[in-house]
Formats: sequence, C-alpha cells, structure tokens
Amino acid sequence: MGELDDCVPEPHGTEKTMEDQEIASLISAFLRRQSPESRIIFLRRYWYGQSVADIAAGMNCGEGKVKSSLFRTRKALRTYLEQEEVFL
Repeated sequence: MGELDDCVPEPHGTEKTMEDQEIASLISAFLRRQSPESRIIFLRRYWYGQSVADIAAGMNCGEGKVKSSLFRTRKALRTYLEQEEVFL
C-alpha cells in the first residue's frame, strides 16, 4: 500500500532482516502508545488490508474519520521513527 511508503521501507532481502525486525519492534511499541481506536483502525488497514469503507462500516463511523485517523497515525509514526533515528 502506497500510503505507508514514507513510514515503512520496502523489503530488501535477507541482509535486512535484523533491521526489519528492529523497525517492526519500534512500530509495535508506537502502536501500544496509541489510543485503542487509532490502533484498531491502523491495524485493520495495514495489517488486515481492509478498505477504508469496510473499516468505517465495522466501526460505525464515517470514512472521513477513518481517513483522518490514518493520516494522523502515519504522521505520528513518521515522527516517532525519526526520533528513534530511523530514517526511511
């Protein structure tokens, strides 16, 4: 999904496994600090690959709320990774 291109790197092969694991660990730590609603929306979109429309329907909210939440969470993730000195 192109939405995460600025936050999460593309896979580069086995030589990047350790770095990828570190990034995954940082993302997990970041998500634990988010509100339950933001975390659920983020995971449903990027882990389970659900559409914005499906997430909105499942959470009884508008698509605009889902899109705004995803935008804010991606922005916060980018800032968090930069603070952890991960530059993608």
